[in-house]
Amino acid sequence: MSHAAAPLVSLVVISYRQEAFIEDALAGALSQDYPSLEIVFSDDASPDGTWDKAAAYLEKHGGGTRIVTRRAATNTGICGNIDEAVRLASGKYVVMAAGDDISLPHRVSETVRVFESDSTIFAVGCDFETMDVAGNPSGHLQGTVSRQPCNATALALLGQNIGGAGAAYRREIFECFGPLSRDTVNEDMVLEFRAALLGKVAVAPLPLVRHRTHSASVTAMASAQMRSFAQYEAGARKMAHSILKAYEARLVDLETGLRISCVQGSADEIRSAVLRHIAIMRNVVDLHDNRPQAYVAWLARLARRQMPLAAGLRAIIMAGFPRLWFWHISRRERERRLN
Repeated sequence: MSHAAAPLVSLVVISYRQEAFIEDALAGALSQDYPSLEIVFSDDASPDGTWDKAAAYLEKHGGGTRIVTRRAATNTGICGNIDEAVRLASGKYVVMAAGDDISLPHRVSETVRVFESDSTIFAVGCDFETMDVAGNPSGHLQGTVSRQPCNATALALLGQNIGGAGAAYRREIFECFGPLSRDTVNEDMVLEFRAALLGKVAVAPLPLVRHRTHSASVTAMASAQMRSFAQYEAGARKMAHSILKAYEARLVDLETGLRISCVQGSADEIRSAVLRHIAIMRNVVDLHDNRPQAYVAWLARLARRQMPLAAGLRAIIMAGFPRLWFWHISRRERERRLN
């Protein structure tokens, strides 16, 4: 794609307390082979040296690239940081990058190729390779759930298809809906659903990001890796609350979509699927907040057949054994639901 024909893309790098990783993230952003690119760097009032390191790195290596920087006066969380960063972005497409991940050089060009293939695609995800805190590859490739484009009905059934580490969006997503909820760190679930309401969510079936997992990352919130059991429990509880808030935000966005007449498919079917996810997550939150009493109560309700067996068991598995839950809702299981 020639520079003249290439639409402007904003690669948005958001950061908070990522002093040790931010230079790698910015190096990945500056390495892109796409001809029409701006980089928007937004730091969410990091108390460490993230901003200073980033500013120095961009000054030294950013020559010839259009760069926009922002340093928040106070911390507003992931969603607040994204909202403010996107306001500064000028691109037709917004490619999101975390300050501890690395975008591979062909990430933007491959993402744009998918967007430009179909004007009804409003979000594009990709696979990503995981690495440890030191940047060593783990040998694990984390993929999307469905390779087929998802509309709002399909995505509501799936729950989630693309991960935030490899997500990109048309800027209309940020213009048609209100600010992101500050109650969740699962902004990818919210933005992906908004994209599906407007059109479709598609996939670039390639590993385009190296995703770092470490004790301070969002994805490690409910991971037992490098954490005590107490930390693991606290992280799993926080993540359960965040996922619930993301699903609740989807209901709000569905009503917004209906008001602006952008929803494709049956609103009742979409709403019903979202409400099922909300019901399960409320059970999970209840179990996390009130254990062990909640376990006893839910088991008693199951024994008395006062709630569906499958929903009750899923809630208990999600609350007590998050890894088993994610295995249960594996790619094969989710794809089976669509077929």
